[in-house]
Amino acid sequence: MTKLSDMIDANLLGEPKRFLNLTMFPLAGDASKTVDYLVLDEAAAYDYVRISEISEGGSVPELRVQNNGPKSVLLLDGEQLVGAKQNRVLNLTVLAPAGKAIDIPVSCVEAGRWAYESPAFMASERTHFAQGRARKAAAVSASMASGRGRYSDQGEVWDGIAAKAMRMDSTSPTGAMEFLYERHDASIEKFLAALAPVDGQAGAVFAIGARIVGMDLFDHPATFGKLSRKLLSGYAVDALEVENHEYYAGLDSARQFLHRVATGAPTSYPAVGLGTDLRYHDQHLTVAALVRDDRPVHLCAFSLGGLDDDEVSVDFSRASARARRRGRSS
Repeated sequence: MTKLSDMIDANLLGEPKRFLNLTMFPLAGDASKTVDYLVLDEAAAYDYVRISEISEGGSVPELRVQNNGPKSVLLLDGEQLVGAKQNRVLNLTVLAPAGKAIDIPVSCVEAGRWAYESPAFMASERTHFAQGRARKAAAVSASMASGRGRYSDQGEVWDGIAAKAMRMDSTSPTGAMEFLYERHDASIEKFLAALAPVDGQAGAVFAIGARIVGMDLFDHPATFGKLSRKLLSGYAVDALEVENHEYYAGLDSARQFLHRVATGAPTSYPAVGLGTDLRYHDQHLTVAALVRDDRPVHLCAFSLGGLDDDEVSVDFSRASARARRRGRSS
């Protein structure tokens, strides 16, 4: 079975790029491999894929993906989908098979709307902000470990968005996370312009101030290039909340984080679409990876805790209970 250590080589860690308090440590990839899938934006541009509610009435934690294209489609952990009855984000990374329909696990990021805005969803330019992705990933891992499915703690997702919107003066009538991004679009764009990927970059470790907050790594630099703006927007929104621009994480901190991720002993689960899910979490770290034919497609990992705090413990038994109570709500 593929190990997390098989996916990570600290020697691929490049020199950091920094804008204000957000640091990106590039991770180099192998550009000689063949990419046999499309990302969601590509598939949508060709009109290959349709994402909709699972029924006319809908269900908060599930959506249906119909892939009519010739290739599988990569749907990214935390990727936002806008429209239909309410905006959602992906609970985990999914490789949707060609020529098939599958149901995917999602979380709502617009608490105040449950009415059709459009018949189907559109791909967004955003992902869930990094702090939200971290807590969601931990809750999903806890739910999977307890045999309850791939559910997040929906209440925690809503609470996190509401609290962040209040702190950033970005509340909206429907509690939409999208409004938060729109409100700070000009500031986010400065981060995106300053932290463009370098040649051969297949992923990155990200730090806000002196704290490593997370990483995303793909099987090919081309994939990271297509998704980097979405991912970076989520880290940038969190960086906007932190005023400290004086202390920064260095390469040693990034290497230590990679070592912690690589030495985790993951549990293997059948993937929602193609491949296998590997999940690992402890009190301070949560890791998720999608592997197909022993080849890692996407790995994400996050430190748990507040941006200004030391890492704090997470009670996964409580997270599992919340997932059971709230994950199925509609």
